[in-house]
Amino acid sequence: MTPFVLSKDILIIELETSEKINDKYLKSFILSNLKLKNISLNQNDIIYINFIENIKEYQLFIVNNGFKFFEFEVFHTYIDKNSNGFSLFICQDFFIIFKNTNLYYYQKINQNINQDDFLQFLEKKFKIKIEKIYQISPDILKNLKSEFLKNFSKKHYKEPLKKFELKKDFSFYIYIFYLFIVIYFSFYYFQNIKKYEEKEQNIVKIEDIKEKYSFISFEERFYKILENIDKNRLTLISFEFRQNRAKIVINYKNKDNINLFLESCENVLTSSINFLDDSKNFEAIVDVEFTQK
Repeated sequence: MTPFVLSKDILIIELETSEKINDKYLKSFILSNLKLKNISLNQNDIIYINFIENIKEYQLFIVNNGFKFFEFEVFHTYIDKNSNGFSLFICQDFFIIFKNTNLYYYQKINQNINQDDFLQFLEKKFKIKIEKIYQISPDILKNLKSEFLKNFSKKHYKEPLKKFELKKDFSFYIYIFYLFIVIYFSFYYFQNIKKYEEKEQNIVKIEDIKEKYSFISFEERFYKILENIDKNRLTLISFEFRQNRAKIVINYKNKDNINLFLESCENVLTSSINFLDDSKNFEAIVDVEFTQK
């Protein structure tokens, strides 16, 4: 298998925006737009991101994580480290524009193009002046790839684009957990305040309440459920906690994964599994008891 991702294996998505998105919100912005476009991804996909300042547009390169390099990385042989300006590389099935030594724009092509008309189009679209043009044949590209791999040094290698992998993000779950802790703690705290007042005790020791109602037990159970969900590659739809019980809604395309989750989940009171025609997924509603120690 080639270590280079070929043009045909790249899914390119372009997203317009009024300004560059803060990195803090970039992932949410991208995933929300992909959802609106009905583009589904899997856990083995990686998204590379390129922002084009002139036209306020994000380019997304969605590839499988089995690949190591983009084909355009081999073109740095042509580009001087001190180079300034825009360079255009035209290949059989894609073209790429470099600004100085960095990628500026990449796009697939599926037909022969008139170089003069094409150049005029690009300069008008991006409002730039392309100073150098390179026509790269398949044989030249093949030789450049061989030379690139021969001289490759992992120590000095730098990713050509910003990326993020589609691994499960536990920040949302952690937020839910602490939210439930606050609710759980507040309820029993005020219940015990009332109880102690009836006994004319004016001092409430929070640590005693915490120990009595076993918050550690809640934390352990909660994270155990999350680990179980992640292990079976399920999607958590909702998690509701009320009166020492949790209502969990999960889904996945394979029913066996849900059954494995149920088999290893402790204190399941009730469960039901339904097939959703619209998403072609199985959805399970599970009621779990959170017992005290």
